[in-house]
Amino acid sequence: MRIERRRSASQIALPKVIYTISGLVLILMIFTSVWTYYSINNLLRVTQDRREQALIKGVAVAISDPIVTRDYTELESRLVDTLANENMLSVTVTDTKGNVILNLAKSKTNSGEVSLVFDQPFISPPVNTTSDLVKTQDSGVVTLWYQVRAGVVLGWLRIEMSTQTDDQILNTLQRNIILSVALVFLALISIIIVIMRRFFRVIEAGENALIESNDLLASAAYVDALTKLPNRSALIPLLEQAISNCHQQGGLLAICFLDLDGFKQVNDSLGHTAGDEVLIEVAQRLRATIRGDDAVIRLGGDEFVMLLGGIQTQQESHYLLRRVLTAIQKPIKLQHDKVTIGASIGVTLYPFDNSTPAEMVEHADEAMYEAKKHGKNGWHFHKNMPLLEKKV
Repeated sequence: MRIERRRSASQIALPKVIYTISGLVLILMIFTSVWTYYSINNLLRVTQDRREQALIKGVAVAISDPIVTRDYTELESRLVDTLANENMLSVTVTDTKGNVILNLAKSKTNSGEVSLVFDQPFISPPVNTTSDLVKTQDSGVVTLWYQVRAGVVLGWLRIEMSTQTDDQILNTLQRNIILSVALVFLALISIIIVIMRRFFRVIEAGENALIESNDLLASAAYVDALTKLPNRSALIPLLEQAISNCHQQGGLLAICFLDLDGFKQVNDSLGHTAGDEVLIEVAQRLRATIRGDDAVIRLGGDEFVMLLGGIQTQQESHYLLRRVLTAIQKPIKLQHDKVTIGASIGVTLYPFDNSTPAEMVEHADEAMYEAKKHGKNGWHFHKNMPLLEKKV
């Protein structure tokens, strides 16, 4: 008998577990990336606002004295220093009404060169505002307005700054975050896969050990421990398989119930050890006598069942039974002795006998007792078999 091995549960579950964990880690990675990006983005914006406030307040303090003293040369010098900042585009100083006092801007054609601008004598300052600082942003340019004070309001300071550098920093930071999280994700997945493979390898080893244990149990359940032949539990499954083969291949199937003649005397006179040796030798001879597709089953004690398929004629069945008896009747050498035994065989043939498998075995058993009544060491066909005589 055989137990089919199925694909282990760990082999089936491993991909599902890996996919599930990978999906969860991927969702966590996306959430973490988005949260980190926006958190850092907000931090940069806050930092930028504070930097801009500090810058324009510092410039306002620096230019308040030149405005009061009307020292425009000093005013221009201080504003030129302010434009040294790479983000700065222009700096404008107006009076309280918006009349331009000084306007400096970087040249668009010659990067970094600062020049005075005279074509804009008036700029409208913010109105209806209670704050000293007003900020607007448009097309990558931030415009800051700040009231210049020296006890009283002296005018307005306007600074235009480019956000291009900040955007580049933000984009670079975003890319680095995504790459870092992706690398962390891959590292986590690799670690998870290694851990899960080791875990399931342990499970699979346990499953394989259990399967091997089941195989041993199945072998013990269907194999006779002494003769290594199939035992009584295997009889009906083997008979059903033989009947199925008979349907496919045609011919007759002989169910032969065999009981040893003279075995009891061997057991009584020589002991059970000698009896076991006889049974082992008989099993080997029966197995060697029948064909490869046939079967020999030990029911227990000195009783055996043979399933002989592919028989085409009555004469062929006689020939097979004679071979079996001849093989059994040869002297058996024991460790300290030599014995000779015989056998009585009862036979029923399928499909002439179309009973259930268990009933066919009973019919062969009945025929075996008829063979013993007729002198032993021979065979007898069941009474339901047409045109088949007994042989004694």
